[in-house]
Amino acid sequence: MNETSKSYIEWEYHDINVPRYQINLYKDCYENFGWFFIEEMKIGGNVHNEVSVENDKDQLKLKFKRNRNIENKNELNRLQAECEVALKEIKRLEGKKSAAEIGPLIGFGAIGMISLVASIFNLISTSFGRGFFLLIISLISWFLAYYSFNRQKRYANAMTLKIHEQLEILYHSYSLANQGLS
Repeated sequence: MNETSKSYIEWEYHDINVPRYQINLYKDCYENFGWFFIEEMKIGGNVHNEVSVENDKDQLKLKFKRNRNIENKNELNRLQAECEVALKEIKRLEGKKSAAEIGPLIGFGAIGMISLVASIFNLISTSFGRGFFLLIISLISWFLAYYSFNRQKRYANAMTLKIHEQLEILYHSYSLANQGLS
């Protein structure tokens, strides 16, 4: 009888919840630190019963495993912690970027629309002075919406630059981790 010697590997497991649009970024990140991708699971459905803080339909749970006795584990954990901080910062900056783009537009647009409707009712009811005043307010509000849109594009570009800085931190950590694993 031939016995093959199979060495025992102690595995450690790690599960993370990630936005759907960042799945590949997270997979790349964790695989560079010695983690092997196992599976992805849908959050909030009938797949599992865990309650997540970020129970969003656009999130998935990624499952990874890694050899517990990997070389340079302390250094890899330190680099992985840097990456996790950068990934959280990227997520936060993207949230700020999208909120900053739409918030003022909705506000000024709503004020402009309400003022226009009120001015039409006032013009119909022969209150020309108040109707004209409300019409001016609606036009100013729409001008401010256009102005804030252009301003928010500059803000979004600044946020994009900060996101790229965080991505550079990720890539630097990847390269250091790959040097340590080699």
